[in-house]
Amino acid sequence: MIDFKAHNERSKSIWEAYEKGSPIRVPVTIYADVRNWIAEPAENPSHITMAEYIKDAGRMLECQIKASEWIRHNILSDSEMGYPKDGWSVMVDFQNFLEPAWFGAPVVYGKEPHCESFLTDESKWSLLDKGIPEPFTGINAEVIRRYEYFTERTKDYSYKGISLTGVQMPYNMMGSDGPFTIACSIRGTESFLIDMLEDSEYAHQFLSFLTQALIRRIKKVRKYLGMSEMAASFGFADDSIVLLSTDMYKEFVLPYHKRIFDELTLQNGERSMHLCGDAQRFFPILERELNVKSFDTGFPIAFERLYDELSSDVRILGGPSIKLIRYGTPECVRDEAKRILRSGVMEKSRRFILREGNALAPGTPMGNVNAIYEAAEEFGYY
Repeated sequence: MIDFKAHNERSKSIWEAYEKGSPIRVPVTIYADVRNWIAEPAENPSHITMAEYIKDAGRMLECQIKASEWIRHNILSDSEMGYPKDGWSVMVDFQNFLEPAWFGAPVVYGKEPHCESFLTDESKWSLLDKGIPEPFTGINAEVIRRYEYFTERTKDYSYKGISLTGVQMPYNMMGSDGPFTIACSIRGTESFLIDMLEDSEYAHQFLSFLTQALIRRIKKVRKYLGMSEMAASFGFADDSIVLLSTDMYKEFVLPYHKRIFDELTLQNGERSMHLCGDAQRFFPILERELNVKSFDTGFPIAFERLYDELSSDVRILGGPSIKLIRYGTPECVRDEAKRILRSGVMEKSRRFILREGNALAPGTPMGNVNAIYEAAEEFGYY
């Protein structure tokens, strides 16, 4: 039986020491969401699907809170565990199909709702000819309706005697999955890569168009929420750059990443990026050219080289691959977490954070998940 109060007090001290630059132990954070809860038959006896969850605002709210309850009582990490003392928090959630859908991509509501590419060779200029969509039109209009519905429910909703107190915008309204990733999604990955080689003028115009649209949307969301147009900290993703060489990244994508950071972040603001996949070769470029000082990583990562290639003050979040955690054993996960912690990340820096790499797959055994935290407790002290 977990003593949640003692756990939370200890986790708080772990994070406070980390943020002061004198960590006690490597902090552990684990990302799980409603997808993981839906995949647990005992937690989801009604067999609610992702499509049903996404299409109904009331169901989205209820499922998120139940997922949060399950996560808080089962997944060991340095996040707050047990029932929340400050109230439940929910987020408008359209997963990773939100941005492509805003640009007009058709949504397919399968087991994992996603968007299909729709710009053919004949129609690839049509989106640019039409012009940048208004930030709160299309699917984003539904985002605003959901946000306002959730906000209204904070007046009367409670679960297990605990009120709903926090409502968040989707991460890909406040941030982005990245202009290159969106280009691949709506044009088709193979087609857009060919564009880069055979029609570079179009590729640049398309990436510039998407970048301008993302910046305009994020600024409008900030204004809607009463926030400043420029943020003290900001980050976004662009996972599909793993398809590129570093030279192609510098030529085709880096200028647009720079524009996003420059237009949305204060001059001395904190900059971060989420990059899944084989992306390590881009980290030094992003630190050097864009002053990115935090990387949320996936797999594969050569942890032993990380801080030979980056400054010691760069924050790295990384850990065992989600495939190993999903299909391995607790012993395998523990051994991999131990290997990572002893790879040099603790000796060369005080900024490493241990996590799954990246985002738990539905159906992952809980013993495998919690082996990460247990390894940190055994091998993660400075």
